[in-house]
Amino acid sequence: MDLGLAGKTAFITGGSGGIGLAIGRALREEGAEVTVCGRDPERLRGSGLPGVRADVTDPEALARAVDEAAERMGGLDLLVANAGGASGGGLLDSTPEDWLRTYELNVLHAAHAIRCAVPHFARRGGGDHHPEQYEAFARDDFPRGRLVEPREVADVACFLLSPRAGGINGANICVDGAQDHPSAGRFFPRNV
Repeated sequence: MDLGLAGKTAFITGGSGGIGLAIGRALREEGAEVTVCGRDPERLRGSGLPGVRADVTDPEALARAVDEAAERMGGLDLLVANAGGASGGGLLDSTPEDWLRTYELNVLHAAHAIRCAVPHFARRGGGDHHPEQYEAFARDDFPRGRLVEPREVADVACFLLSPRAGGINGANICVDGAQDHPSAGRFFPRNV
């Protein structure tokens, strides 16, 4: 299916591995030009996609990364604020600082990235893997008996970024296989 993404330019935070990298590769398969952002220079180099190094929880570094990506690609059409994660342990084990770091990474980075990308848009018109634990977790907690694959999330992201999904804005679309425990990050392999 042609999603109408050929010739578009995309910037992806948390794009040097996992779901972000899968989205980047899927967008490239659709004909988009992609720049990914990450903290680790080795993972960025290993991604096979052009990359910009930045800590997305640092608003100034994130702004520089968005601007650098837009300059490299001659503009910016699409943004995937993918970076995310959690600090600390469970509810009772986490500190207020852990909650703040988690909020900064999952919410504030996305808001900062959007604010930085909007002027570029306007100019263009517009965890560790433990097989036994994983098997028990997937069997007991997922109706389909497995976690979703990064490519399944990437396919939905590509559709949402395409003109065919122009009527969808600000929606939270769960691509989780009806998972009832949304903090399963510890079961995802670090490299995809």
